[in-house]
Amino acid sequence: MSPHLIQLRAAWTACQPAPDSPPDPRLDGFDPTAFPARFSAPGSARLLRHFNSPFRLDPADRVCLLLVVQGDLRGGWLGDTPLEFSPLATDQIPPGTLTQAGQRAWRAELTPLLQRRNQLVIDLAGPPHGATGEFSLDQAQIEIYSPSEKPSSLPAS
Repeated sequence: MSPHLIQLRAAWTACQPAPDSPPDPRLDGFDPTAFPARFSAPGSARLLRHFNSPFRLDPADRVCLLLVVQGDLRGGWLGDTPLEFSPLATDQIPPGTLTQAGQRAWRAELTPLLQRRNQLVIDLAGPPHGATGEFSLDQAQIEIYSPSEKPSSLPAS
């Protein structure tokens, strides 16, 4: 049986990765209803999104976050707690997840961190050293695994 999936598409907010960063004009026209969230390099962006905890979770369920990014995933937080992302090997990626060259998939466990209302923060960066191109958050989803399932990229609980 596959995990239950909840897509985190629209309602993202883009802002500077650090409060003292110089203003970035690329973020001025960010459309929170457009997903995937795309940015032109060089540069970096912080994406924020609120979500409620999934309903009717069994105490033994495991809740994970799956991200697909183009560029560099610099970090992520749920509330004030840093997330520990694991890169996914090809055999760990759900079919149809990667659709473009250069995309990478990452997974983090959220189970012990979930609150009734949650704020997710993701930091992304483009190619280094002034290279041009695009970086993006192409997919974000919550995965809910029943006790009989286990995402292959996380240790047993």
